[in-house]
Parts: sequence; structure tokens; C-alpha cells
Amino acid sequence: MTAYVIITLAELCISVVGLELAFSEAPKRMKSTITAFFLLTVFFGNLLAGFMSEVYPSMNPGHYFGGLTIMMVVVAVAFRIVGRRFKMSVVSTELNAA
Repeated sequence: MTAYVIITLAELCISVVGLELAFSEAPKRMKSTITAFFLLTVFFGNLLAGFMSEVYPSMNPGHYFGGLTIMMVVVAVAFRIVGRRFKMSVVSTELNAA
């Protein structure tokens, strides 16, 4: 039960930050579209989590958690690549505005 509370709180914190970033950085005419894409990725993540929870009883726990770890590493690398590009674009925008 405690794990569910912690995961839910973490998801709430990430959702607020992600939505704020998506909304504040999007051009005015695309704010609702970017927000929709953000929420769509949350939907697909929840679908994947639901699929993985159904697969768990039929798998060896080591393979299950190993698969989750591999997926997390792939996502972390993707975030790193995207984040590095985003940081550069935000810095260049701030420098041009000053």
C-alpha cells in the first residue's frame, strides 16, 4: 500500500511539472495541442503499465523487473538526449531576449 501512495505522489509531482513545461514553452497557437500530446503519452504509459501488470504473474520476477529496468534505462537515455537539446534551445532563447 505504501508503494502505491509513493508512486501516486511521484506521478502527481511529475505531471504538474511536465504540464507546466509543455504549456509554458509551447507557442500560443499550439498550447492545447502540446498539452494533449503530453496527456496522450501519459495514457500510453498507463496502458503499458496495465499490460505489464497482467504479464507479471506468468513471468519470473527477475525477468519482469529486469525488463522494467531495461525500459527505464532506454527512457532515461531518451530524456537525456531530448533534455540536452531543450536546454540549449532555452538558453539560446534567453540570451537572444537579453
